[in-house]
Amino acid sequence: MSKPFPEFRIAIYCSSESWGGLEKNSIELAIQLQTIGFDVTAFGLKNASFSKYAEQHHIHTTYIKRNKRYADLSSALKLLKQFQFHTITHCIFRDPRDISIMGITHFLYPKFKVIYYQAMQLNGPKKSIPHRIRLSQINEWVCTSNTLKEQVIKYTHVPAEKMHVIPLQTKIPERTTVKQSLFEKFNIPQSKKRIGCVGRLDPQKDQFTLLKSFQSILKETDWNLIFIGDTTFQEGDEYATALRLFVNENQLADRVFFIPYQENIHAIYESIDLFVLPSISETFGTVTIEAMAHGLAILGTNSGATPELLNQPERLFEPQNVTELATKMLELINNDALRNEAGLYNAKRFQTQYSETTFQEKWNKLLNQI
Repeated sequence: MSKPFPEFRIAIYCSSESWGGLEKNSIELAIQLQTIGFDVTAFGLKNASFSKYAEQHHIHTTYIKRNKRYADLSSALKLLKQFQFHTITHCIFRDPRDISIMGITHFLYPKFKVIYYQAMQLNGPKKSIPHRIRLSQINEWVCTSNTLKEQVIKYTHVPAEKMHVIPLQTKIPERTTVKQSLFEKFNIPQSKKRIGCVGRLDPQKDQFTLLKSFQSILKETDWNLIFIGDTTFQEGDEYATALRLFVNENQLADRVFFIPYQENIHAIYESIDLFVLPSISETFGTVTIEAMAHGLAILGTNSGATPELLNQPERLFEPQNVTELATKMLELINNDALRNEAGLYNAKRFQTQYSETTFQEKWNKLLNQI
């Protein structure tokens, strides 16, 4: 890996007040860039989790005010002064609500490079004149998958030569010793194998399809099902309540378990034997590569970036297809050799495509060539 240019000053900008995948992955990028030798500064709100987490990981942090989504000239002028003070040469951001302020700041101060690390799928064409003006100030556009890149090419006028694909990453897991205590804490039988689903309890994640598929095969297997995740922040718990009500009304409480999100997520993956991602569509799916890192067999929906991540058409099912998912679960449940083979394939694919080392090499190459 070539060494970072010492004169580079990288800004990771995030005006979000929330704490989810977008914010976590922004901090993780800052950590990885700092690890390989770049000078990194996080620009975030004073009391936001993004800034607190950056400081906890010893990343230099500068506070900003929450900018408006559009035409916020005042905030752009303040940010321009901050970038000049810190001699910023590159700014990486992920939140689409920050596209406008980045564009204005870059127009006024074109000495730094603007890099948009896309976090979400586009919700339709972005080819109007206002969109073209805002997007024209982005120097490089990074997608997490080829699927996302193709969508951007289709829906925008961003030149293909500006576009790059750098998937997200996760750490190679270390073996944990807390698995047994996890079983005991949530009264999960240790003698039975388990299907696991990690993700917030949300209609978009579509845990109901998995739940109904599992219900349909109850009499054909003694495996159990575990959902790991919390409700979506500030969006109520109606969906989670409906899931639990379904479990109780159908006498599934001794076979289906709910676990809140755990900081030691590796203990979760070590506690399951088959991973299922029933989401209607995932822009990327960090939980997918986490499961791959643990060498788990995975079933995922044939939508979003999941087919590209898995690269195993036989392990895909159509979104919301209860019957197809049930059939594919039974195929892996009843065939240990096939399940182990799928897990080994996923572990090898993770090493070559989604490891920390691969992630660092791709970002280092991009930053050194622009």
